[in-house]
Amino acid sequence: MLKLYGGARERASIVQWYLEELEVPYEFVLLDLQAGEQRQPEFLGINPMGKVPGIVDGDFNRNCSRSWW
Repeated sequence: MLKLYGGARERASIVQWYLEELEVPYEFVLLDLQAGEQRQPEFLGINPMGKVPGIVDGDFNRNCSRSWW
């Protein structure tokens, strides 16, 4: 299943909207950006620059929402 990583009130909400409109099943992983969760090793494996949103689908990951659509 597709995993979308993002923060509250963040650009990930636009991606969520697209996924909902396309009826794509996904799991949203909420990151606490103020606590710096986007800079933890687990997320840096998805996006080495620590930017959100991030998306993972199996072995494929994408870290810039502008390049997704």
